[in-house]
Amino acid sequence: MICDRIALVRIVWIRNGSWWRFGVVDIKHKYRRMLVGLGYSAKLILLLALIVALTLFSSNAIAKSIGKKNTASSSEDSATDKIMAQADSKQSEHSGKKDEAIQDVYLEGILIDADAKTARGIINIGSKAGVKKDEKFTVVRKGDPIVDPVTQKVIRIKQSVTGEVEVLATNESFSDVKITKGASEVAKGDGVRRKVSAPTGLKGESIGFRKIKLRWNLQQEPETKGYVVYRADSSTGEFKKIEKLSKPESVNFVDEHSSSRPMEDFKAYHYKITAVNALDKESDMTSAISVTSSGPPDPPKGFVGEAGKVRSVPLKWEPHEMDVAGYRVYRSDSASGKFEMIKDLKGKAEKAYHDFGTKGSATEPKLDDAKTYYYSISAYSPFGDEGVKSQPVSVTTSNPPAIPKEFTAKGWQARKVPLAWKVSDDENVRGYYLYRSSEDKGPYAQITEIKGKEKNSFVDMGESSAFGGGSQGKLKDFTLYFYKIEAYNWAGSRSGMSEPVSATTKPAPLAPESLKAISNRPKQMPLDWRKNPEPTIKEYRVFRADDDKGQFKKIADVHPDKNYYLDDKLENQKKYSYKLLAVDVDGLESEFSAVASGTTKSLPAKVTGFSWVKEGDKAVLKWEPNKEPDVAEYVIYKKGFLGMQKVGSTKETSFTLTEMKQGSKEDYTISCVDADKLEGEKSGVLTVDMR
Repeated sequence: MICDRIALVRIVWIRNGSWWRFGVVDIKHKYRRMLVGLGYSAKLILLLALIVALTLFSSNAIAKSIGKKNTASSSEDSATDKIMAQADSKQSEHSGKKDEAIQDVYLEGILIDADAKTARGIINIGSKAGVKKDEKFTVVRKGDPIVDPVTQKVIRIKQSVTGEVEVLATNESFSDVKITKGASEVAKGDGVRRKVSAPTGLKGESIGFRKIKLRWNLQQEPETKGYVVYRADSSTGEFKKIEKLSKPESVNFVDEHSSSRPMEDFKAYHYKITAVNALDKESDMTSAISVTSSGPPDPPKGFVGEAGKVRSVPLKWEPHEMDVAGYRVYRSDSASGKFEMIKDLKGKAEKAYHDFGTKGSATEPKLDDAKTYYYSISAYSPFGDEGVKSQPVSVTTSNPPAIPKEFTAKGWQARKVPLAWKVSDDENVRGYYLYRSSEDKGPYAQITEIKGKEKNSFVDMGESSAFGGGSQGKLKDFTLYFYKIEAYNWAGSRSGMSEPVSATTKPAPLAPESLKAISNRPKQMPLDWRKNPEPTIKEYRVFRADDDKGQFKKIADVHPDKNYYLDDKLENQKKYSYKLLAVDVDGLESEFSAVASGTTKSLPAKVTGFSWVKEGDKAVLKWEPNKEPDVAEYVIYKKGFLGMQKVGSTKETSFTLTEMKQGSKEDYTISCVDADKLEGEKSGVLTVDMR
């Protein structure tokens, strides 16, 4: 029964310095015959003695095999001896040097026995190395080294995971293990480790505001499943886990400010990392590194301003290399004066700003002309922390436009003054202002705005009534005027007024002289006057009034070659008044001449002494002779059915009614007609009664 149930230690001796392998062996078949004949007590005593003997023998053999190696190595050393020699020198904590990182594979022990059938094995580390029951190890097999073909240096040694084991029992130097994975792959001589080596090449840098990037070398151990990042807020502070990375290729990590993991500006943070294997065991920590977080940003580079712009200053700079939240632009009137913020620009990509002045705009800039301004710029982080301002840069705005050159005024023009000037060569000029005064020293008032840089002339027609222009707002004749000009640009900057130029307008013609009106003409009034001396007279304009108080109205335009005019179709025995003016070819009118008056010829007077006498059988009409010297005849009228009808005329002062019959009665009247055939008023009615 005991032989059937108790597994005894078996010892296999391999000579020439090889291992004693100990393990479990069933000896019941080999020694069955010998044991069958013994009693129970004898069997038990023999079994115990055998176990003790074998144990002592096995321990001595194993100790001898794993002891310090003889300095004179034998050529007969086996591959197993080499593995054990490497295992005896326990790897120290990873130092981070490249050569140490690639010289060997990090192992904690060696699998010195493995049985695929029973899934059992032995590792050469025990409680002295801190191995505990139920602890798990990864089984790793070293492969060939990977060599740089150029330098022939070993880059790393290939490793492969062959399985996993779990500790069943331990003593001081060895542990009995169960192969939990890869029983058919695991083999004697494979290495074992509970954890991977500490990561190498840990470095860190600030990559932004309250943002630190860590990076390290890719872990060589194939069972690596990720990394754990630890941070301490001071060199003596506790390192706390801040992140677990679940991918073996994750060899960088960005630690940035958050509510759960706050960071401060310009503060040193300390980091360590560990590697995590498939058993969720962490490696030793790396050495700590220190990285200082970035503080408020420096000002952007390349900050410059463009001089010579009209009442404005374009500014530009290079976008910040950091993820700033924006920029603040400042302005001052002097390099040492107070700088006031004029613009807060949101966003890292902003790289220019055009300063148009307070409350100014692109169409109406407000900075002063020819003035030097000083600018500075700063950047601020997404957390609102503003960095220092840049060194001031000075920028001077453009001068106002130059006063237009070659400004002239042409005189001796009819109620106008042509003005001209040279076109400005300033590309910013948009037009000109013209001013006029009746005095050299002013005041000058604007008379017009000339829109358009290329325009260079204007004719002043005196449209401004403020200067007492002539009729219809024109300039006065024979008057001296003074002018100034001023250029302006698109922003409203003015050049200032030029020196004055002057011009005298053309004088009007002289008033016609010696106007006469010839009276005592029947129904007409002959007029004559002295011709004007000006050679440019175009016409004379004649005006008439019906009496001294009447309104003069133009009645005729007379050719300049004539100096007379006959006004006809007038009323007889009526007074008329006349005046005239001269007009030249430019339409300038002279003053009116003196008034001349005349009266048309009077009608003959009414015949007086009109009577009749009977001489024989005839009636004779008689009257007094009129006093007019040019009486031509007297006209006799008889009243009929249609009124007074002419019955005859005579130059005498009597007229015989030859056709009037005896016994009749008729009414007659008489009038006087002069040599101009003007007929006077009829006399009263005379009744001739021949009954």
